[in-house]
Amino acid sequence: MYELATFCNLNEQELDKKLILLSIAWPSVSSPLKQKSLDADEERWFTDFDCLEVRVSKPEDRATVLEAIRLKWGSPDEKFLDGEDQFNEFVRRKLPAIFRRSKQRYSGQLSRTMGEAFELAFGG
Repeated sequence: MYELATFCNLNEQELDKKLILLSIAWPSVSSPLKQKSLDADEERWFTDFDCLEVRVSKPEDRATVLEAIRLKWGSPDEKFLDGEDQFNEFVRRKLPAIFRRSKQRYSGQLSRTMGEAFELAFGG
């Protein structure tokens, strides 16, 4: 989550050009069952996020990531406390919308591809 949030924060103005997020749980791009909106579980991935409760395989990984969060996301005066709150807030408020836009783009991919193929075959 740290890498994703940091990338999104640094590239916020150009995300639609630089990033598309996918989920292995989504149906095929050609499936009529795809939905453009996030389901409740997808929303909770972000809205229930807390960097202090993330599961890690090694304790030193947690320490390394929390230190980076505190340094990069905190205000200069209160890096130790503020960074975690700022990071959690970004993940909870901004990432659901970014994921939602990716899902919408994914859901419309088949029609865009078909339109481009039609234009190539018959001219547009």
